[in-house]
Amino acid sequence: MPQVMNAALPTLTALSLLIVGITPARSEVLWYGGDINPRSSSFNNTRLTDAYGSTVLDDFVVTDAASWHVTGLFSNNTPGYSTGMPPFTEAAWSVRTGVANGEFGTFLFSGISPVTVTPTGRTGGEFTVAVNNLSFDLAPGSYFMSVSPIAQGQYYYVGRSGGANAVGTAGSRGIFRESRFIVNGAPDNRILEYISPLVQWERQEMH
Repeated sequence: MPQVMNAALPTLTALSLLIVGITPARSEVLWYGGDINPRSSSFNNTRLTDAYGSTVLDDFVVTDAASWHVTGLFSNNTPGYSTGMPPFTEAAWSVRTGVANGEFGTFLFSGISPVTVTPTGRTGGEFTVAVNNLSFDLAPGSYFMSVSPIAQGQYYYVGRSGGANAVGTAGSRGIFRESRFIVNGAPDNRILEYISPLVQWERQEMH
C-alpha cells in the first residue's frame, strides 16, 4: 500500500472503518473498529452517483500529540446479494468534524477517488474498499470518516463489529447515516444518528 513518510509525524491511511498510520519505523493501523459480526444488522453505504446516495459515517479520536499523517482510507462492505468482484471503480470519501443529527459537519478533506477492492475472506462476500495515495494531517481531536462505493444495480452495507481486531480509540458520538436524494424534483438531504456509541460497529479505518 502506498505510504507517505514523514520523520516527525505518524502517518495514517483510513477506513470497516480503518485508519492506518506510518511511523518512521513502520506502517501500522492507527484505528479500526473491528471485524464484522455476521449475526448483526448492517446499513446501506452506497452512493448511486458522486452527488447522491447513502453514506455511513463513524467517529474516531486522534490521540497522538504529534498528529497523524493520512495516506489512505478504506471500508469493509458486504454486497446485498452474492456477486463476484464488485462492478465499481470509485468511492466517495470524507473526513469531517461537527457531525450531528441534522448537521452534515465541516468537511476537512473529501473527494471521489479510484479504489482497490479486495475480498476479506469473511462471510457474506465482504470486500475491503481502499482509497490510497492521500496525503493530509490530522491534529489531536475527534473526527468522522466515510468511504462509500459509487455503484448502481447493487447495494453495499457496513455492519456492526464484534470488536475482534479493533485498534485505537473510537469516538463518543456513534454512527450516522447521510442520505442525499431527489424527491419530487427537489433535493432531500438528511443526516441522522444510526446507533449510539454504546454499540460498536465495524468501522472504517485509516493507515
